[in-house]
Amino acid sequence: RVSWAGDVYKRQEYALFFLERAKSYFYHDPELHYLLAFIYYNKNDLKEAEKYLKTCLTVLPGYYPAKAMLKQIDNKKYL
Repeated sequence: RVSWAGDVYKRQEYALFFLERAKSYFYHDPELHYLLAFIYYNKNDLKEAEKYLKTCLTVLPGYYPAKAMLKQIDNKKYL
């Protein structure tokens, strides 16, 4: 818990570290790809976020949170 008390950037890096490694075990879990996309979205890396959202939707085409975030990214492209 103490390590999570730090800044947001450090927490995101921890999460990325573990989620990237989890892909080899849980690749077919849409939430894994969504969480990766969520982190990249918050880091304003929309290209990576979009990549993981598309992977998420390949695994589970009807996953609404991924569709909604993809729409947010599309809207940001035209601002």
